[in-house]
Amino acid sequence: MQAADHADSSSETGSGADTLVHMSERPQQPRIAPVVDPDEAQLELLAKAPALPDGTVRNIFTTLLHHPVLLQRFNALAGTFFRFSHITAYERELLIVRVAGRTGSRYEYGQHLALARDAGLSDEVIRAVLLQDGAPALSPEDQLLADVTDELLARGELGDAHWNALAQRYDTPALLEIVLTIGFYRMTADMLKTVGVQLEEQPDLELDWSAIAR
Repeated sequence: MQAADHADSSSETGSGADTLVHMSERPQQPRIAPVVDPDEAQLELLAKAPALPDGTVRNIFTTLLHHPVLLQRFNALAGTFFRFSHITAYERELLIVRVAGRTGSRYEYGQHLALARDAGLSDEVIRAVLLQDGAPALSPEDQLLADVTDELLARGELGDAHWNALAQRYDTPALLEIVLTIGFYRMTADMLKTVGVQLEEQPDLELDWSAIAR
C-alpha cells in the first residue's frame, strides 16, 4: 500500500473524532445473545474455555458457542499465543492492550487488564500504552511494539523501518507471532464490537477512550 493510498483511506474512514461518533452507535445490547442453555457437547467445549474466578465462562466464548467448530479453532489459535509463545507474556499483553485501545474494544481491554497486570505491566505502563494524560513515556522497547501495532492496524502492513527494528530484537518465529498476535486481536476486537458482546464486569482502571481510539 502506497502512502497516497493510505492517505485516501484515512480520509474516507475519518479522524479519531469521527470514530468516537461511531463508537456511540455500537449496539448497546448483544446482536447475538450468548448461549444460555448449552447442550452436552457444548458444555464439553466450554469446559476447555478460560473462565472467571467464580467459574463463569466469559461471554465471548458463550457467544462463539453458536458455531462450535469456530470456537474450537479460535481457542486453539488463541491458546498458541499463550502456551507456545516466542515472545514474553509482557510483550504479548502490551500488543493486545494497544490493539484494544486503538480499536476501541472495551471488552478486549477489560478481558486483558488482569492478564496484562499478571504479565508485569504496571498500571502506569498500561496507561502509557493507552496514551492517557499524565502517563509516563514508554521505554524504547515498549514504544517500538506500540508503534508497530499502530502501523499494522493503520496500513495492514509494516514498512522497512519498523520491520528492521523488530528484526534486530526478535528471531523469525517471534516476528511471525508479533504480526499474527496483532492481527488476531484486531479480528477479535472487530467481532466483539460488531456482535455486541457485553462485558461481564467493568475494569477497575478507567480510561479516557478519546485519547487512544482511532
